[in-house]
Amino acid sequence: MKKYDVIYVSSNISFLLDCYINSFKDLELLLIDREDNLGGAWQISDARVHLQWVSDEHKKYIDDINRDLKKVSNRFDIKGPLKNVKTIDDSVYTDYSLYHINLGSNLFMEELIKKIKLRKNVKIVKDDIKEIKKENDFTLVGKETYNGEKLYLTNNLKIDKIILDENEYKFRYHKKKYNHLFIEVHSKRIKELDILLCEANGFKWGGNKNFSIEKQKIHQDLYNSLFFIINVTELYPLKKDTQLFSCRVKNEGFIEYFKKVFNI
Repeated sequence: MKKYDVIYVSSNISFLLDCYINSFKDLELLLIDREDNLGGAWQISDARVHLQWVSDEHKKYIDDINRDLKKVSNRFDIKGPLKNVKTIDDSVYTDYSLYHINLGSNLFMEELIKKIKLRKNVKIVKDDIKEIKKENDFTLVGKETYNGEKLYLTNNLKIDKIILDENEYKFRYHKKKYNHLFIEVHSKRIKELDILLCEANGFKWGGNKNFSIEKQKIHQDLYNSLFFIINVTELYPLKKDTQLFSCRVKNEGFIEYFKKVFNI
């Protein structure tokens, strides 16, 4: 059985970028994903612009991230922090600073995946890993069996059994599934806004009665249907009096609530 220097289980952006950078070293790399398309939660989609939520203590790593992005192409860097980030209770969001890739995550992921597929020391396999064992090296069991010296795992995996040096462990499975929408709005009346947060890292609206009865209900309906909405107009060819929004929604009721909030 072939032994790999590094095995990545999942193809999220962090693993893909690390794999690509490592592919220029004298290493044999294996990338395993259970999906047909690479990217994990960052799979290419017209409805998604991914955010980087950066705490104050981690801002020092922005330069490191930019250096890594430019190893894929000099066209890419991290843009931010975004200035017009508000919460549903009309307050400014301060828990994290929000950044995104300047040309959008779709273009970056498309170029990164294309370049990884050209690397001769990277093997890409579709498989669903169910068992992991470690003695001297790691052994992974899915439809096939794989062996590697170093292993990277994401938390969105369902592993039946993990045995490390004869001790069995449970792997906590975080099942995450989000719905995304892409909205094109023709209007002169929308105020400047980068992001509106209803529920996100460090923030969850408590339904505080800060508004008129009518506006309070609109805010409650919006909170019940939306995680956050991002203005992505700058990433696409601009039309006059048009704004474009990428949304992570909780349910299909969001569209009507969006119209009420912006009087569209």
